[in-house]
Amino acid sequence: GKDSMVITNTTQIEFATTREALGALRRGWGRRFVASTGKNDESSRSHTIFMLTVEKRDLVKRETKLAQFYMVDLAGSEQVARSGAVGERFQEGKSINLSLLALGNLISKLAERDSEASEEKRDRIYLPHRGSLLTRLLKNTFGGNAKTVLIINVSPSSLDVPETASTLRFGQKAKKIKNVVKANVHHSMAQLKAKIRKYEEEMEQMRREMESLRKENDALRRSQGAAANPDGDER
Repeated sequence: GKDSMVITNTTQIEFATTREALGALRRGWGRRFVASTGKNDESSRSHTIFMLTVEKRDLVKRETKLAQFYMVDLAGSEQVARSGAVGERFQEGKSINLSLLALGNLISKLAERDSEASEEKRDRIYLPHRGSLLTRLLKNTFGGNAKTVLIINVSPSSLDVPETASTLRFGQKAKKIKNVVKANVHHSMAQLKAKIRKYEEEMEQMRREMESLRKENDALRRSQGAAANPDGDER
C-alpha cells in the first residue's frame, strides 16, 4: 500500500501463543545494543522498537480485526562533551540526536495542529512524518489511530538539568496531541458482497415506499379536488 515501507535488517515472526510472543520480546530485548560511555556504563546506542500485530478472526461474521502494539525504548539525547564519545560511539550519538530532533519537531507540529480551533488552519499545518525512520514508524502512535502511553525518565542530578528540562518539555507537548481511536476491521470478500446486497435491498425497499407515498399523495390531491368542486364545472 501507499503507507507501507520496507525496513532492512528486521525479522518478522509469526506465532500463535502468548508464550511465543513473550519469547520473541525477550530475544529482541537481548539484542538491544548498549555500550559504555563517559556518562553511562550501559548507554543505549540505538532506539529499540518491538511491533506486535494481533489478528482476531470471527469465522461466523467472516471478519478480521487487527491491532498493533508498539513497545518503544527511546535512547536518550546525548551531549558529546559530557559523554566523551568518540569514533563509532560519536556517530551513534549523532544518529540518536538527529532522530530525536525529528521526533521532537513532529510532536511540536502535532501539538500546534491540535491546539488550533480552526479546522482550516489545522489542515494547513505540515506534519513531518518523513523526517526520519523513527517518525515514520511511530506515525500512528502520535496523532493517529492509537492509544499511547509515554513514560519519561529524568535524572535527579543537578548536572542533568538541561536534559531534564528538555525532556519535560517534550512530554508536555506530547500531552497536547489528540489521538482518534477506531477499530481496524477487515471484512472478507463474501461479507462485503453481502453488505452490498443488503444495501441494494434497502434501496429497493426505499424506492417502493417512495412510489407508494407518491401514489397516496396523488390520490389525496384528486380527492381534495373533487371535494372542492362536488357539482362539477359550471357552464
